[in-house]
Amino acid sequence: MREHLKHVAPLIVAYGLLALLGVLALRNYSVAWVSGGSMLPALVQGDVVVVAKSAPLRRGDIALLRPGATLVLHRVVHADPNGRVWTRGDANPVADLNPTAATHVRGRVVRVIPFGGLLHRWRGGGRCDTLPAQPHSARL
Repeated sequence: MREHLKHVAPLIVAYGLLALLGVLALRNYSVAWVSGGSMLPALVQGDVVVVAKSAPLRRGDIALLRPGATLVLHRVVHADPNGRVWTRGDANPVADLNPTAATHVRGRVVRVIPFGGLLHRWRGGGRCDTLPAQPHSARL
């Protein structure tokens, strides 16, 4: 019994965490997991981020953006009054060339859960931009 509990307890905790993230997604928050290395060392592949959808952005914040077909997590280096932001990945040598329009800003990272997305991947989810709490198109 005790040996069985050793194997089951981490799964119970992990699924509880995923349930909590699902509840957050139903409110003014979204969850996404990190699938690249442009934000090293602040964010590593497998981390889960909680994103406030309507939070204002300031220099130094990590923003979730959708400038094209994929989601991007980058640090804000400048934000103008019109909502446009200039960003840079912490591991990138230079800032992104073009600003991101306010309509492509999905929110500000308010919490990081280290390696929280690895359970999803371990259970066969593979690579994805968002957790099941949000559809792949990311209703942010």
